[in-house]
Amino acid sequence: MKDVLFLQLNEINFDLASRYRDKLKLEGFKKVFSLDYIETNSEENYDLLEPWIQWPSIHTGLSAKEHKIFRLGDVIFSDKENIFKFAENLNYKVGVISAMNLKNDLKKASFFIPDPWTKTSSGNTFWEKIITSFVKQSVNDNSSNKITLKSYFFIFLTFLRFFDFKNLYTYLQLALLSKGRPWRKALFLDLLLSDVFFKLRKNYETNFSTLFLNAGAHIQHHYLYNSTFNENYNKNPEWYVSSSFDPIEEMFSIYDRIIQKALRSISDKIIIATAISQEFDEKSIFYYRPKNHESFLTSLSIKFKKVYPRMTRDFLIEFDSEEDADVALEKLNKIYLNKEKLFFYPEKREKSLFVTLGYRKEIKKDDSILVGSKKINMFRNLSFVALKNGKHSSKGYLFLSKNMAEIPLNKNLNVKDIFSILKNYLT
Repeated sequence: MKDVLFLQLNEINFDLASRYRDKLKLEGFKKVFSLDYIETNSEENYDLLEPWIQWPSIHTGLSAKEHKIFRLGDVIFSDKENIFKFAENLNYKVGVISAMNLKNDLKKASFFIPDPWTKTSSGNTFWEKIITSFVKQSVNDNSSNKITLKSYFFIFLTFLRFFDFKNLYTYLQLALLSKGRPWRKALFLDLLLSDVFFKLRKNYETNFSTLFLNAGAHIQHHYLYNSTFNENYNKNPEWYVSSSFDPIEEMFSIYDRIIQKALRSISDKIIIATAISQEFDEKSIFYYRPKNHESFLTSLSIKFKKVYPRMTRDFLIEFDSEEDADVALEKLNKIYLNKEKLFFYPEKREKSLFVTLGYRKEIKKDDSILVGSKKINMFRNLSFVALKNGKHSSKGYLFLSKNMAEIPLNKNLNVKDIFSILKNYLT
């Protein structure tokens, strides 16, 4: 039976990676660039360049129009064949950590830890359950930067059980020097998930395994202007992040450690993909998130059943009826702050709304909205998350062990074709 490791480095810009490889002498990235390599393309419509749309395309071999998975979490309603089920049906031992917008419908996965946003089950072991719990809590509460005592306890237990001693100094640096440097918390989580992944993979002798890492996407979105190689674009203000820091460099250094371990751990083949990537945005955009989604919607006189935070600015609202959803949609579309819409394109689907808090400018202490006769202060209700530095690009990157792809690797390769490459190789 073949041994395949699928490393999913969400949205990573490998053009930048090559420059940091040379600057920092990154041995892992050096080896990656020696593999078979192709730049992929994806959807032409910018609104479809979302990772929660493009990763399902990779997993199923279908375009967005074909798989119809448009929201983060939508996959639970899909019955499309995916590469993980396909591998399991070939008697591969399948293990998955954090693959985006993936439903756990495997019969007997070696291990399965879902992404923090999709309502699907983890594996049944104690470790899978507690890791799923603290990842979900820490990621979805990122507006308040709050990690509960329970999550801290679970993180501590997971660390003691799975950490690689070779990474101890790096962990200490990330943990002890994270005040005012929130990107290091994201890197700590990715490093810990990678250590969990490699240990579980070894323990269960898993031969089709997938690790999804998202800190790089987050860091590029919010700190790309601080890159050593930013020559033509805006600079981040000092109050946001000091010009002496380069979070992009730190990210590539951590990812290099993970890549080196991945390359050492395989006996057969590795595939590395990014789905899409990021490039410098022309101007920075302020990102906000409700401090408390439920109380915020209540203050807006929105009658809802449940609200689910998604990535950064996004959240999903469920209602008791389509009528309630229609009323809420009408209300949200009429809310303006400083003559700009507060919410971007709320998308209604039966009894739910998918909403993005889309106000792009700095919110001052006295900035308020008027809902009926009620004045609501936005400064007190919304949390500043970050400044957006990076925007999505349809260009993705694909690296394969030599002679893994039976189809020609040409410039017209779409991300959905990665499914066929894997399928052909596994069979």
